[in-house]
Amino acid sequence: MGLRHTLKIVSYLFLVLFFAALAGVGFFVYRAYKNLPPISKLDEYSPSLITKIYDANGELIQRYFVERRVVVPLEKVPQNLINALLAIEDTDFYHHMGISIKGILRVVIGNVLAGRKVAGASTITQQLARGLFLSPEKRYERKIKEILLAFQIEHKYSKDEILKLYLNQIYFGHGAYGVEEAAKYYFGKHVQDLNLEECAMIAALPKAPNTYSPYRHPEKAKRRRKIVFDRMVVCGFISKEEAEAAAKKPFQLKKFRYSSDRAPYFSEYIRQELVEDFGEVALYHSGMQVFTTLDLSMQQAAQFALKKGLRRLNKKMGLYKSYNDLIRWAEIIDDYKAEEITDADQLLSTLVPGKIVWGRINDVVPDELSVDLGWDTIIKLDKKSLGWVRKLGLKEKQVGVKFKKVYKYLPVKELKEAFKAGDIIKIQIDDIGNDKIVGHIVPRQVLQGALVAIDPRNGYIQALVGGYD
Repeated sequence: MGLRHTLKIVSYLFLVLFFAALAGVGFFVYRAYKNLPPISKLDEYSPSLITKIYDANGELIQRYFVERRVVVPLEKVPQNLINALLAIEDTDFYHHMGISIKGILRVVIGNVLAGRKVAGASTITQQLARGLFLSPEKRYERKIKEILLAFQIEHKYSKDEILKLYLNQIYFGHGAYGVEEAAKYYFGKHVQDLNLEECAMIAALPKAPNTYSPYRHPEKAKRRRKIVFDRMVVCGFISKEEAEAAAKKPFQLKKFRYSSDRAPYFSEYIRQELVEDFGEVALYHSGMQVFTTLDLSMQQAAQFALKKGLRRLNKKMGLYKSYNDLIRWAEIIDDYKAEEITDADQLLSTLVPGKIVWGRINDVVPDELSVDLGWDTIIKLDKKSLGWVRKLGLKEKQVGVKFKKVYKYLPVKELKEAFKAGDIIKIQIDDIGNDKIVGHIVPRQVLQGALVAIDPRNGYIQALVGGYD
């Protein structure tokens, strides 16, 4: 009787605990369902896109964005990339209804055997739901919402529609969102032009874009890419021989470079106009295409002419200014060390005619400057080579019958009138002999100027330069 009574009590307690747990889960599910964002937002889904500014001939001048993304149709995505992503992220994508029971069981068993969490079980649909509607915080309520949203998305949209959204939404590191920008950033090409190895590398990134970046961690990236190849073999997407051959190939990284300084003052003028007319949200998110009157060929000629003229006038006026306000000597030495230059011999091996390097004035005597390029690598500059230097001083000028003192840039009699020990300057190397380095000071640009080119027939701005730099 005692044992039967004890078993009965234990059974009741088990049932109470079971129903309490069930009620708790039900409460969490109810609360999560009640606070779900409406997936109808997907019907009006408009991802953050890049606003592009073009010149009069259709050449790209500047881009404005928060998320660097270009949306592409599913038809442009190579099958190898789709297969690689499915193999590594969601093998059962075309067979489940939002969550993968098989995937969950596989991950639970793997985590239990490892004694820690080594993998997640989110399907592509769950990842899409999380990226579009939820925060990244790891909480049970968020996971429940993710699952419920995944069910709703699967019910309303086709698999191809979900896949298209995912491919254009997912983050691939280094500011690249979506497969098109990832292809451009890592391989300098459009997504439809990717080969098998490149597809596998891009598919390897969503799990941890920074960790598996081939730029930052090439060895980790290669190992992760190998896992993608292995999964593609298991899924029957490629043969073992294809995987082995592709895994041996090195990365052929090549960034698609955008010039951001082709017309900086003009671009800023356009940016301000767009913000005033449409607001910052539209500028940085809506993906506007803005065509302007600027002619980039004229802009480049204007920038070149203005800089050349200002440099010539800067030297003619003898304007000298050190770089002490911009950089410290210790920082220059640290930069050398970062390039594995740690002594005078290594520094000398990098010096070639035409190269511009930093220097620090060690000593100023009446007719000569002693300049240290680093680790007591000394270059001597005589007064003759510095004859262009002037100082600001007073000079008498006749005005009618009277003489008036005016400020003028006057030649220096002694170098110490313009230079002092400790000044940081730039030196251009002219020649390197066995026991002597020959060079000259590159004057720091002090003068500024501006240029605006306007077509008199219609008032269109064709070039605009707001300063030397």
